Parts: sequence; C-alpha cells; structure tokens
Amino acid sequence: MFKVLVSDPISDFGLQQLTRAEDVEVAQIMGLSEEELTSIIRPYDALLVSSQTKDSRRVMEAGVQSAYRDVIMDL
Repeated sequence: MFKVLVSDPISDFGLQQLTRAEDVEVAQIMGLSEEELTSIIRPYDALLVSSQTKDSRRVMEAGVQSAYRDVIMDL
C-alpha cells in the first residue's frame, strides 16, 4: 500500500484519482504547521502539496522511511 498525505487543497478530480487507485491510501489533512507535519509525516510515502504547505528540509528528513522515498510534489 502506497500512503499519500495531501496537506493542501487539490482538485476534486485529482483527489478522486488518488482515492480510486487500489494500492493508494490517502489522508487529507490541511492547515498543518511545520512542527505538526514533521511529527506525522513518517508513515507516508508521498506528500502532495500546493503553495500553502512549505516543504522544508526538516519535513523531508522527518519523512524519510525507505531507500526509494522520492516524492514531494508541488502542483
């Protein structure tokens, strides 16, 4: 199972595509501070953001859980 954290608003279409995928689990949690995001990011494989969430080095390092971890997307 691929776990995705969506921390900013995205289109309904985009969210539907993620939630329809059989091997993707989506959590949508908005309005997180850097501290909050750092504390919950670890179990996720990807962080999907737009312009509201600031993806800092600290957040990225807190989220590293495997050798193939590679997705921080800015839409």
